[in-house]
Amino acid sequence: MKGMIVIELETTTPDSGSGLPDLGHDAYWLKKQIPQLEFKDTNGNLKPLSTKYQIVAVKTEGRA
Repeated sequence: MKGMIVIELETTTPDSGSGLPDLGHDAYWLKKQIPQLEFKDTNGNLKPLSTKYQIVAVKTEGRA
C-alpha cells in the first residue's frame, strides 16, 4: 500500500496573478529542503526524511 502526507500552505497573492511566479520559486525551494528534514526512527535515531519518503510533488495553484 502507498500512502501520502499532504501539507497545505496558503498565502495571499495579488489578484493580477503576479504572485504566482513567487509561489513557484517558493515551491521549488521547499522541494529542495524537505529531503533534509529529519525524523526519529523507531530506535530514536535521527534520519533524513528522504530515507523514508520519496518527495513526489510540490505544487502551486491560484484560487479566487
